[in-house]
Order: sequence, then C-alpha cells, then structure tokens
Amino acid sequence: MTKPARFTVLVAFAFITVSGTFATVDGAAAQRRAARGTDTGVAQSLHPVRRERGLNCLADHFHVGNGNGQRTKKAAEVAAIRDWASFTAWEYGTLWANYSLAGTKTMSCEPSGASWSCSVSARACRR
Repeated sequence: MTKPARFTVLVAFAFITVSGTFATVDGAAAQRRAARGTDTGVAQSLHPVRRERGLNCLADHFHVGNGNGQRTKKAAEVAAIRDWASFTAWEYGTLWANYSLAGTKTMSCEPSGASWSCSVSARACRR
C-alpha cells in the first residue's frame, strides 16, 4: 500500500471510530430522555387538568382500553391495561400512560366460551 493510500485508510478509520463514539453518546442521551418520558402537550391543551394525590390528572376525560379473546381473565386484564396505556401514550406521551397512576379506574371482564374479554376506563395522571 502506498503512503497516500495508508493515510486515507487511517483517516477513514479514525472518522468511523469517532463517529461511532458520537453515535453512542447520542444514543445514551436518547435513552435517558426516553426513560424520563415524553409529553405531547395535547392533554393540557385539550382537557382541564387538576392536582390530586400529588399528581396532575385529567379532570373529566377518560380513556378506554380493551383486551378481547384472551385465554384467561388475567391475560384479558393485562391486555386491556396495555391497550389503555398504548393509546394514552400515543395521544399524550408516555408520562401520562402509567395505568397505576390513573384516576377513577374501572374494569369489567366477561367470559365468552373459552375466552375472556376485559375493558378498562380511567383518567390519565402524571407525576
């Protein structure tokens, strides 16, 4: 390999190495932001929010989640909660999608033949 070719390879290697380092740093920052959660700003702009239990909660707006055709009641409950959280996260951001923080929660479940279906309703809350 000639000197200019070796220099080009060395520079390309250094660039790839440094670029990879920056990508790792950017990736770590993105992971930290994701761990903190997201907020689309839609909840506060569309609905009144009130403080309760030390949380900010939608005052009078409910979301619903459904878990249909599950083999067990527990699986239908989990599916309904995941459905509620998924839609809430999509609309308001992940900070609002924690079902355990939600207010005025209701759940109803029914068997249908060999399967279970559940429905949940709750007001989204966030820290």
